[in-house]
Amino acid sequence: SIKSTILITSLVQAIVKSLCAFDENLIKLGKQTVLLFLETITPSLSGREQISELGFFGELAHNLTTCCYKLVWFEKRGACVGIELLVERLSLKWVIEHQVLFLKGLF
Repeated sequence: SIKSTILITSLVQAIVKSLCAFDENLIKLGKQTVLLFLETITPSLSGREQISELGFFGELAHNLTTCCYKLVWFEKRGACVGIELLVERLSLKWVIEHQVLFLKGLF
């Protein structure tokens, strides 16, 4: 539905803003939010494969990759931190499906 799409988009934007902030406390908060989201949904889904299928992570990956093109260094750093978090926590299949997106942003 439109309400859930708006909610997901808003959550993704808030996480990206936190990860790409200059303030270390906001960066930690962004990381903790992603980890908490993963911990919360893991019991209701079976494994990394199912979790990776959620559109939330694709949107997060896209938004983080966009930040790789920003002029300010700390936004680029935040994008790298967020991408690293996704690569470490999500399934290998998901990472492979998104590797071209990540490589374009990082290089």
